Amino acid sequence: ATAIATGGALTLNGTDVTLTGAETTVTEIVNAINAVANDSGVTAQKSSSLDVALAFSNANSDTVTVNGVDVSYTAGATIDTLIADINAVSGQTGVTASNVAGEVSLSSDNAADFTLTTTNTALGGGAIAGETYSAGILLSADIGTTTDPDDTILIAGAGDGNYGIDETEVTNARNILNDVSVLTGADATAALLTLDFALNQVSGQRSELGAVQTRFESTIANLSITSENASSARSRILDADFAAETSNLTRASILQQAGTAMLAQANALPQNVLSLLG
Repeated sequence: ATAIATGGALTLNGTDVTLTGAETTVTEIVNAINAVANDSGVTAQKSSSLDVALAFSNANSDTVTVNGVDVSYTAGATIDTLIADINAVSGQTGVTASNVAGEVSLSSDNAADFTLTTTNTALGGGAIAGETYSAGILLSADIGTTTDPDDTILIAGAGDGNYGIDETEVTNARNILNDVSVLTGADATAALLTLDFALNQVSGQRSELGAVQTRFESTIANLSITSENASSARSRILDADFAAETSNLTRASILQQAGTAMLAQANALPQNVLSLLG
């Protein structure tokens, strides 16, 4: 998690998301991103959990304030003591602590923003003086937004830290069905998103294959008709009696020639009569 900085501009797939400075929480930034989702093809939602890891130092006494609730420890105290004290007031803060590799890991399962203040500059590297930590933002693209597995969602801005972005290299984790888990509520929600995405992919592929199949069926039907017509013509040719057809052709030719000769004689008769009268 990273502290939220206000102001600046965020660009998603060429669409600007302007943050005027009034957007001071992740929820407001999510709303600003979703307001232009129709243009960018990208939607945002707040992460379901929030984790902050702090380097522990017990060289001096300190008071850690979590969401307005003070938790104090003395010099020489162990990390487990601080963790136990933070967990003792988790009902008031909504934040729990654990020991992760010698660091104090603070978590908020309801993804609520929380403020963190310390007077010991050694704790957390002195980077948590009155900071507000917010859950991350999950960006999602509709299936129609990308057309190739190598396509990317472009995120651009003045600086990653301004928007609480810890990881700028994003992989298409939704495609990995064998990593789906339902052990926690967050995992179950992610699993549903993964399955929805997979079903959308299958539906899209079925639509494309259905269109191709329809074109194939039309082409096959046309070729079948052409083949049937050719077979019928071939059958008529093969079934014909060549001798009889030749005889019919000769008879028709003789009749045509006889008719032509008779017509010529008929035309010549008036000329002969006129020549006798003359």
